[in-house]
Amino acid sequence: PVSGAVLAGSFGGGLQVIDVDAGSAGDLPSIDPALKTAGVLDIVRHDDGTLFVGTDEGLYELAADGSLREHYEHDPNDELSIGEGYITSLLLTDDSTLWVGAGGSGLFRLNLPDRMITGYGHASDDPASLSGNYVTSLLADGRDRLWVGTRSNGLNVCERRTMRCRRFSSDPDAEVSLGHFHVTALFRDSRERLWVATDGGGLHQVMFDGGGDAVTGLRRWTEKDGLLSDSVMAVQEDSNGSLWLSSRHGLTRLDPDQARVVNYVEAGGLPVDHFNVGAADHDADFLYFGSVRGLLVIPRGTPFVSRAPSPVRITDVETIGAGQPHAATGWVPDTYRSNYGDMLAVGFATLDYAEVPHEYRFRLNDDEDWSALGGRNEVTLLKLSPGTYRLTARGRDIFGNWGISEPLTIEIVPPFWRSTAFRLLVLTLLVIAAFAAHWLRTRRLQLRALEIERLSAQREAALEKALGDKSELAGLTPRQKEVLQLIAEGYSTREIAERLDVSIKTVETHRANLMERMDIRDVPGLVRLAIRAGLVSPND
Repeated sequence: PVSGAVLAGSFGGGLQVIDVDAGSAGDLPSIDPALKTAGVLDIVRHDDGTLFVGTDEGLYELAADGSLREHYEHDPNDELSIGEGYITSLLLTDDSTLWVGAGGSGLFRLNLPDRMITGYGHASDDPASLSGNYVTSLLADGRDRLWVGTRSNGLNVCERRTMRCRRFSSDPDAEVSLGHFHVTALFRDSRERLWVATDGGGLHQVMFDGGGDAVTGLRRWTEKDGLLSDSVMAVQEDSNGSLWLSSRHGLTRLDPDQARVVNYVEAGGLPVDHFNVGAADHDADFLYFGSVRGLLVIPRGTPFVSRAPSPVRITDVETIGAGQPHAATGWVPDTYRSNYGDMLAVGFATLDYAEVPHEYRFRLNDDEDWSALGGRNEVTLLKLSPGTYRLTARGRDIFGNWGISEPLTIEIVPPFWRSTAFRLLVLTLLVIAAFAAHWLRTRRLQLRALEIERLSAQREAALEKALGDKSELAGLTPRQKEVLQLIAEGYSTREIAERLDVSIKTVETHRANLMERMDIRDVPGLVRLAIRAGLVSPND
C-alpha cells in the first residue's frame, strides 16, 4: 500500500497500481517505460512520496507519479556504486537512510541527503561481518538493530551504527539454531514479536531475555504443528493478532497464543496455492499476498473459524507369508497378528469424500517421527522384528488439515527360535553346558594335581630310600664293600680270596663282621643289602 493506492510489482510485468474494489491493475501516470517490463522485487515509499523500487536491473527512485528521478545500478568501475545482482529487499529506517539488499553482493546503505552509498558484505576473516552476500529480507526493530536474512547463510542481527553482526545458522549444534539456512521473510507484529520465515525450516519466533536485548532461543512452528508446509514464503498479521503464512501449497492461519491452525488450499476454494518469496503486505483494510497467478487480497478481520480435520481410517490389512495370504478388509480389528518374516500391507483413507489425491504419513510407534508416503494411501512393511507395534496413519484432507487414525496394534509373532521360551531353554542349556565344562575342567585339574602329588611322593620316597640304602654302607671299610659286592655277585669264599689276594680266613672274617654289623643272618640278606645300596643290579 503506497499513498492511498496499492502498488504491486511483478517479475516481467513491472510496477502497477491495483484497484482492489474494481479488481483491476493500471500504470502510474508518468511511469518510466523501463518499469513497465522490469522484474520488480520490492517497493518502499518515503514520507515525502518518493518511491524506491528494487528490480532485476538495479534500484529505481521515482516521484509519486512514477516519473524517474534516479537509477542506481552497478558500475564495475565505480567502487561507490550499488552492488551487482538483483535488488531483493528495501528498508527505510528514517528519513535519511535506505537499506538495500542485493542478491550476491551484500547490503548497502543509501544516505538520501547526499546519495552516498556504503557497502557491507561477508568477510571470511571477520566473524562479525554478514554471514552471506545474498540478502533476501530486511527488518528494523525498536533497539537500533538491523535484522538481515540471507538465502544460503541464515540470519544476522547487526548494530546499525557499527554494522557488527551476530550470526544465526542452521547448525543443530549451535546454541541458537534455525531450522533452515534460507530466510525468506522477516516480520515484526503489533506486540513487537519478531518472526523469521524459512524455506524448509518452518516459522521461528525470536525469543529474548528479560531486557529484550539478547537472543536466547527460537521457537519453531512446522508441519508437525499443523502448518501446510515447512517452506514459509511470507508472514502477515490480522487484526486479532493471528498470523497468515503463505507457502507453495496454500495459506496457513496461525494463532500462536492458542496454538490453533487453519489451512487453506486450492482444492478447498483458495484461488491460488503457490505464493512467492517475501511477497506480502497489509493496510488498514486488507492483507496482500503475491502469488504465481497474481495478487491475493484478504479482508482484515476475517473470522478465525477452526475446522476439524476429516477422519482418517485404516481400511484394510493384508499379510502374505509362506502359507496362504489372509486379510482383514472393511472392518479391521484393534489388534492384528502376523508371523515373523511375513509381508504386511496396511491401507488407509481420509474421509472427506473429495475426489482429489490426499497426502499421507505413518509411524509404527507413538514416539517416532512421521514417515512421508506422498499420495500413497498404503504402506508395505517388510521384516518387522518380533514385538508389538502401534501403527498410526496421518492424512491431509482437502482443506489442508491433518487427521490421525486410531492406532492399529500389530503383533509380530516370533519364530520358535526367537521366542522367549526357546531363548530361556537355550540360556538354561548354555548355563548347564558352562557348568559341566567348568566341572570337567575342575575335575581334570584335580586328577592332574593328584597324579602330580602321587608322582612327587613316589619320587620323594625313592629319593629317601636311595639315601637310606646308601647310608647303610656309610660305616663299612672299602675292603668290606668289595667283599659285599663280590658275595652279591655270587663268588665263593675261595674265589673272593683269590680275587682279593687274601686268605680264605680273612674273607670269612670280613663276611662275619658284615653280618654282625648289618644285623644280617645269612648270605641272601647280604645280597639284598648290596642291591639296595646299588652295588649290584637285581638282574645281575
